[in-house]
Amino acid sequence: MDNSPGKKWTQLANSEHDYGQSRHIMTSPIAHICLMLILGCTQIAVAAPARDEILVWMERQAGATTLDEPLGAIGADRLEVLKPYLSPGVFDEFDFPALEMEVEATQSYLPHAIYLGATASFRDQATLDDDGSLHNYTAGQPFSTEQIERSGPDEAGFMIAWNHIHRWQNRGYTTAELVMNYVEPSTSGAGGMLRDGFRGGGHITRYIAQSYFRVYLSHLAGLPESGYRVDAEDSTRLLWKDYLDTFEPFDVKGTRFVIERSLDPYEDDQVNSYLPTERRVRRLSAKERADSFMGSNYSLDDFEGFSGRVLDADWRYIGRKVVLQVANSRESIVKLHGPGSRLLLDRWQVRPCYVVESRPKWAGHPVSRRIIFFDMETWNANLALIFDRDDVLWKSIMTAYRRPEHAGPGAEPGDTVSRWTSSIAVDYAANNATVTRAVEPVEFPEFKASLIKRMFSVSSLTEGR
Repeated sequence: MDNSPGKKWTQLANSEHDYGQSRHIMTSPIAHICLMLILGCTQIAVAAPARDEILVWMERQAGATTLDEPLGAIGADRLEVLKPYLSPGVFDEFDFPALEMEVEATQSYLPHAIYLGATASFRDQATLDDDGSLHNYTAGQPFSTEQIERSGPDEAGFMIAWNHIHRWQNRGYTTAELVMNYVEPSTSGAGGMLRDGFRGGGHITRYIAQSYFRVYLSHLAGLPESGYRVDAEDSTRLLWKDYLDTFEPFDVKGTRFVIERSLDPYEDDQVNSYLPTERRVRRLSAKERADSFMGSNYSLDDFEGFSGRVLDADWRYIGRKVVLQVANSRESIVKLHGPGSRLLLDRWQVRPCYVVESRPKWAGHPVSRRIIFFDMETWNANLALIFDRDDVLWKSIMTAYRRPEHAGPGAEPGDTVSRWTSSIAVDYAANNATVTRAVEPVEFPEFKASLIKRMFSVSSLTEGR
């Protein structure tokens, strides 16, 4: 009997939940009318701001600071106090009569001591080539605050991007179940279909449930005795591998992906997918990374705000800003409210961020640029603003995390990493959202070499599970 972590998580993912029945809550027309009256309105599309408006907001609100004391409960009557921390476009998501949120004091979330130790050991060792590629990097945080601050905007932009790529993530993470919910606005009085935890308006037209695994193979701060690498195949050529397995709904069940990120900054990611309808493994081209992922509002480069290759874009540092984020969710499974059920009903913080603009190098890319807010302590992408070819805000991606209960001194390495809980990708042009939630908690296991070889190989895509 196989009791390995991979087998256990896969069994959980395939047996724990039935989204076709128990997760659906059908809202009656009368109940939905009452809901719309409470909300005050349906989700109405508003004119999206242009890039220049975002930059004006940053300049006008440059004096906004972190909070030593909590703001407490915030409703629609206190909405104005949030303006310094919410960019144009995103601010409108909070503007509805039934707004309910809590803003706590800004917390400190330092990485584990082994990461801090590696950062100190290799301080000032990493360098950038003229094209922004990273060299001479071993482990820990590649670039210090001092290096970033004394560099020009282009060089600093690349430094921040590499700090994000090599942020503290221990050895990898997994969730036995995450669900992408495709949420459309509902017209006044129309009934909608929602799930547990969706407490606002709108209706879910589709969902996709998956299990997700990521393993880091190299540049691991906790493995100095093995050259900062996992003792496994491919650790000399790859940074990480992803494995995604889709198990609901029926029409996409069995769709799987293995994604590999090379240590060579010039080498494209290898993205292999298995589609049961075609019964073959297919490798996606680099340009397909810009396409919608399974019909959602994300591309492969959008997970957690930014998940792409650094050298696919030009980077420019444009300043510092404090922004609102759910950095320590109070919910085991996040809850949503608002006219379109696309705003977290949760506990928020204002977090200091480096703000960086990235512009894709591919001339045919559908995105003109991204403005990304990288947390100055965790290096997570708290907020990503994505602009269309006319430099008008097209999408926003807000990512939420939860801190472990035992994240203080003496904690195990996996208990000092912010656990991803959800990402919300709002498409302002289409006026809809993809709300992705972790239904099973994110865990930080120590993947054994045998499990890495079995689960993360391309040949595993065609195996029955």
